[in-house]
Amino acid sequence: MAKKSLKVDRAKFEGIVQSLLQSKPMKRENVKVSKKKPEKLFPPQKS
Repeated sequence: MAKKSLKVDRAKFEGIVQSLLQSKPMKRENVKVSKKKPEKLFPPQKS
């Protein structure tokens, strides 16, 4: 995806950056889910 984003216009790139910034708090919620099913996202950290 990063390689494709290089071809994307600057405005679209900024939109992608904003979407990533907005997805950060949601990723924290995914971390809570990962504690229940760590195998789905990444290996367990606190096990």
